[in-house]
Amino acid sequence: METFQAGDRVDIAGISKERIHGGGETLAFPRGRRHHGSMFHRAPGSIGASSYPSRVWPGQKMGGQTGNRQATLQNLEVIDVRPRQNSSW
Repeated sequence: METFQAGDRVDIAGISKERIHGGGETLAFPRGRRHHGSMFHRAPGSIGASSYPSRVWPGQKMGGQTGNRQATLQNLEVIDVRPRQNSSW
């Protein structure tokens, strides 16, 4: 008896690929000069106001990890079942 048959509909869950660690350049933050040895060309620059409110607003977009999270694809159709190639069962 096979677990799957051709034509069945299944849901697949797994871990998504880790793409990049997106920094300020992926979020269109202003940057410093990018030549003549300024050493400031990769820093995010200003992310908030200075005098008022003198802080960064909650929810401000920041660089971070993309991917490496659980992802689910639903309602996929089984095309073919090959039991001899899956000998681990």
